[in-house]
Amino acid sequence: MEKVIQLQIQNNTLLLDRGILQEASLEGMVTVIVRDSTIIVKPASLTEKMRGLVERKLSYRELDEIYAKR
Repeated sequence: MEKVIQLQIQNNTLLLDRGILQEASLEGMVTVIVRDSTIIVKPASLTEKMRGLVERKLSYRELDEIYAKR
């Protein structure tokens, strides 16, 4: 979800409120991508962020059973 926030710049350094990072579940190391007028802040380890959301590999039989239930 996009959120527009007021930017704070001190001594040529961009400052973000820690609450913004916590709200976005970015409490560890982050990577910042800057392009034109957009700044993207994402977790340094996308694997760490997605842990628990990715399931194990399914066999063809399991896939077929899931498909048949739909």
